[in-house]
Amino acid sequence: MKIAVFTPIDHFHSPVFLRALRLSQPGDEITVITTPKLKKRSYPFLEIFNIIRESGADYLLSLLCAKIFYTFLAIWEKYILRRPFVRREFISVRDVIRSLKLAHRHTGNINAPESISFLESFQPDIIITAFF
Repeated sequence: MKIAVFTPIDHFHSPVFLRALRLSQPGDEITVITTPKLKKRSYPFLEIFNIIRESGADYLLSLLCAKIFYTFLAIWEKYILRRPFVRREFISVRDVIRSLKLAHRHTGNINAPESISFLESFQPDIIITAFF
């Protein structure tokens, strides 16, 4: 079965999801398509303003706190506890893709013509979107 997974590249829960998906579906062909969490704009403060307008300042603050916390835990696991990679819980999406040898494609916009043409050529049986 061909599976296409769309996920943000910087989301801290995506690695857990990708590991579980890979372990529960042996033999499937999985391609991970990642996007940036924030859109590339000439004015980054405009994107922050849009998040506050759409979701509220408390949501943005909770994302910021979670990002700092997960980054600290990743550093703690890697450098202080010196856990082997397979036992680490706080890793990046890129590290999971690399360790599981999943096919990967990064796009700035999932609605871009090159993303759509890739998806049409891949012809997945299942499309999964995670954490959008």
